[in-house]
Amino acid sequence: RRRFSHIIVFAAVLLWAVAELTMVESASAQAGATATIELPPGFAVTEIAGLNFPTDMAFLPTGELIVLEKGTGDGPDGSARVRLVRDGALRSQPVMTMPTNPFGDSGLLGLAIDPGFTDNGHIYIWHATGEASPGWSGESVKRLSRFTVDRNSLTASLNSEQIILDDVPWWIMHNGGGMAFDEEGRLYLSVGDVTRGETAQQSDRFTGKVLRIVPTNSGYALPSDNPYVGDDAGLPEVFSLGLRNPFRLSYRASDQRIYVADVGNEAWEEVNLVAPGVNFGWPAREGPCPLNEIFPCDAAPPSYTDPILFYGHDEDMGASVTGLDFYEGTEFPPEFHDQLFFADLNLGTIEVGFLEEDGFEIAP
Repeated sequence: RRRFSHIIVFAAVLLWAVAELTMVESASAQAGATATIELPPGFAVTEIAGLNFPTDMAFLPTGELIVLEKGTGDGPDGSARVRLVRDGALRSQPVMTMPTNPFGDSGLLGLAIDPGFTDNGHIYIWHATGEASPGWSGESVKRLSRFTVDRNSLTASLNSEQIILDDVPWWIMHNGGGMAFDEEGRLYLSVGDVTRGETAQQSDRFTGKVLRIVPTNSGYALPSDNPYVGDDAGLPEVFSLGLRNPFRLSYRASDQRIYVADVGNEAWEEVNLVAPGVNFGWPAREGPCPLNEIFPCDAAPPSYTDPILFYGHDEDMGASVTGLDFYEGTEFPPEFHDQLFFADLNLGTIEVGFLEEDGFEIAP
């Protein structure tokens, strides 16, 4: 079952994330224009001025919000700031500024807060390396790095960087960037196919996958039940495969599962339930259909798994699912508790997916 009703955000809005606080920064608002955003009862929009193309955010245990900016520049000589929002206002001093390559859909791409942040101050950033990054080899790669934030000043030094995962192929688009920890401290990371769709089906490549690792003091360990641990057929970090550009993923505490949003190609946007060894079908499939087909179409064969939520590319729907989170707070009306909020950049909407045994509904 499907029911569509949108929270429409006015033209030129950069709609970039959903969590207990929804933040929208508008180019037209910065220019002094005014606009009315229609919201259901119990919702409000808080605008945070001064951000430059924010890409991801995460709350600290103390309530402050860490925000990644994509970065400035047009190549590997670029840089990007990690910002702090406290009490609804953007602090002028960044947490840190780091080198990156922000060309195209690149730069600082994903953020996760260590479950033990109160004790260790660790944050994890998925990013494209720049010329000033440690170990620069002459070409950008994607890298997962851990930084230590001083819990008093809420700043971090570049010297605190611990490289966790390195040399993942980079391109100007399809770099992924979703990250989340589960209840056992395992870190999930979604990686795009860097426009080489065939690699999403190759289990010996990181691209087009969800990876699962356990960060350690010196790097990471591998969960023993990862599907390719002890199997030369694939990389031991690989957990799920067959994805195009999985820009965001989220952990749902109520069922202790990981959900990943995959930006579609020509026909569908989709959200998938992550499980060990599951193949979501890209590039043979997109959404609930074979590539570039719409309903009616054939369901996935046994080798592939269809998404648990999807919507089509048409005049009423967007074409880039770029925000994903389950609401676990108490500020919104109770019917929205534990529901899946997702954002579409192209359409400029935030919607809610109600997942049910017989399908799903999409509603305000």
